[in-house]
Amino acid sequence: MFNTCTKKKIGGATFTAKQEITLQAKSGEWKTDDSLMLNSAWGEAKGLRAARKTECISGAACGAGSAWSGAQAIAVGKTLYGGTTHKWKAGQNTEGFQTKTTVTITGAGQILLYPASFQPPGKMTIRCDKIASGSSIGCVFPSFAPTLMLPLENHGQVNVAWSMQSLTDHWGWEGKGSPLTREMDETVIKANRGKVCDSAWKADPTDPEDSCDEFPFAATNQSGAQLNLSGKDCAQIRPDTPVGGRWTVSYLNDTAGRRCTIGHVPNKENGSVGGSLSTFYQNQRVLNDEKFWLAVGV
Repeated sequence: MFNTCTKKKIGGATFTAKQEITLQAKSGEWKTDDSLMLNSAWGEAKGLRAARKTECISGAACGAGSAWSGAQAIAVGKTLYGGTTHKWKAGQNTEGFQTKTTVTITGAGQILLYPASFQPPGKMTIRCDKIASGSSIGCVFPSFAPTLMLPLENHGQVNVAWSMQSLTDHWGWEGKGSPLTREMDETVIKANRGKVCDSAWKADPTDPEDSCDEFPFAATNQSGAQLNLSGKDCAQIRPDTPVGGRWTVSYLNDTAGRRCTIGHVPNKENGSVGGSLSTFYQNQRVLNDEKFWLAVGV
């Protein structure tokens, strides 16, 4: 605080502001939980009151909201609590935007010159869309790569687990390998599947349910086909029915140094993993070329 005539500092105060942003992946609504604590005040910093609002600063993605009604009285050691609710206006198929929170402090007989404002760390972007799922709109933080969690209960899931650990790129294994990224073009996905599950794969004549289960998934940019590989370039394995609760894997070719896998997996269990991936894409609103990780049996 300054005396506008003498230009001398006559008082001051320190605050701690906190904010938590919660997004909804299946609606266009998102919320903030806010708190503001007055840590100290001195000199002419008396009769302080605080107002706080959050707004979208990129385009017209959402309206502004106040954390509490008007300017509320605040004293040293006191914390004000509140929150805001926002709705994405869905003017586009997909939109990224940032937020800004402004805290306005006034005191008895004082004029505020500069309100304080802040943004999430790194100017974190919120991304909302209406294309990841055909039945809803939703919002996520695109800088965060979600993880598809799979149990270790069927042959298809074992095929994924073995491939993550054994392929040279360790696709999808966070901390060990490279992330996977989504491929949304159905024509490309079909072509990926056909190029990997080609004549190199021969159905097991003793298993009428045998199917070709490729990894990385056809619905990713890391599919063997998009790496310019075909079935002959892939490791070919058969996850075996567990004995005593322990899974084993039979190798049908030399698996060393491979970047893709063809797994002999019962058709229903092959589809189970594909269904989990599709649901994950929708629930986490993973769009084209966006990263994600895998975790199996954890």
